[in-house]
Amino acid sequence: MIPKFTKILKSKVFEIVFYIFCSFVFINSLGYLLQDILPETSLNFYLMLTQQLVFVGMILFFKHQELLSKKTLLIKKNPLKNYFKAIFEGLGYLMLFGILLTIVSEFITPYGFLKQQNIFDLFPSDQISLSIMIFITCIIAPITEELIFRGAILGSLLPKVSKYRAIIISSILFSILHFQPEVAGSIFVISLIISTLYLKYESIYIPIVFHIVNNSLTTIITL
Repeated sequence: MIPKFTKILKSKVFEIVFYIFCSFVFINSLGYLLQDILPETSLNFYLMLTQQLVFVGMILFFKHQELLSKKTLLIKKNPLKNYFKAIFEGLGYLMLFGILLTIVSEFITPYGFLKQQNIFDLFPSDQISLSIMIFITCIIAPITEELIFRGAILGSLLPKVSKYRAIIISSILFSILHFQPEVAGSIFVISLIISTLYLKYESIYIPIVFHIVNNSLTTIITL
């Protein structure tokens, strides 16, 4: 166990996680300072914008520090049919997971697999703000999250531990660092699926596209 843990430490994954954690501490501290100044929905809106700007800055910093580079990214070219194939595979796994969770929920709903709150209820409902939030949710967030969690974290783990351990560890971190314990289990499963697609097709672009499609479908259903 000790040598394996040493390998994880050498992957610099904890350095990456530290920066992500610090970004959330910064956002929450900012929210605490502004909570009496702005209405809750407006505050959530600006914090979301700030978080994504921080993520973009973090990605640029990771690239500068080579925590995100060609060494950690998989960028194999895939034909268009592979993108469609990956999307259908991923959605199929999600559907199967949804069916199993529905069956289990008839008897008990495990904590971590509860129903996620409609995030759009947390933000202003005017047309401009809603359009910006949809754009962030469906396009920007999938890109930043995939580059950070698949490109930087999973990519840093792959040379140090086995493929399966790398997927599990990165997926645990993905679920924990969303800071939503009531749906952490579901987020973990989604990360397992996306990470599997990433390694199967050896391209960061496929999980980005799948993440965009998944978030877009969820947004359509939600709205």
